[in-house]
Amino acid sequence: MMPGGEHAGDDCAALRAEIDIGTAAENVKTIKKLAGPGVKVFAVVKADAYAHGAVETARAFAAGGAEYLCVATPSEGIELRNAGIKTPVLVLNPARGTELRAIAEYGLTLAADDAGQAEKFAQVSAKLKRPARVHAEIDTGMGRSGILPSRATREILKIAGAPGLEIEGIFTHFSCAEEAIPDFTAGQLKK
Repeated sequence: MMPGGEHAGDDCAALRAEIDIGTAAENVKTIKKLAGPGVKVFAVVKADAYAHGAVETARAFAAGGAEYLCVATPSEGIELRNAGIKTPVLVLNPARGTELRAIAEYGLTLAADDAGQAEKFAQVSAKLKRPARVHAEIDTGMGRSGILPSRATREILKIAGAPGLEIEGIFTHFSCAEEAIPDFTAGQLKK
């Protein structure tokens, strides 16, 4: 309690955030222009687009030209598909078991963190007569998921050799790219 019986959080009741969805589309257009030809924009809409409304934000990003949308879980991707969003969707978190079926069934893309997982995804996708698209995740320092750099070439070659799998890309997760002195991020990029 603060002096006078007030709670520290009482001032928060007056706070609010206003989101301009049109600006989201313009931001994607600006990023595409700055990045240059051939660069694809992947817009992250996980966690309900960070509480800004996943469906509305995803539509705005797609309208701005984002080639891919990224979600954390299959259920987030399914929400976008159920809303009629056709833009490719990458599920960033590791998926196993029944989640692989949901990813295939809804035409989502798997972030593969090992060859065994990718091969199971290819098998599930084949049974459903669906494409099995993957992006290989390399763990360059985040430490949550991904293929270690020392094993990356070997695992990616296994993934590439799995029947029915299409590797669309390779990515990493920069854990502290917002820091003013980006030494750790530079190390991740080098890996």
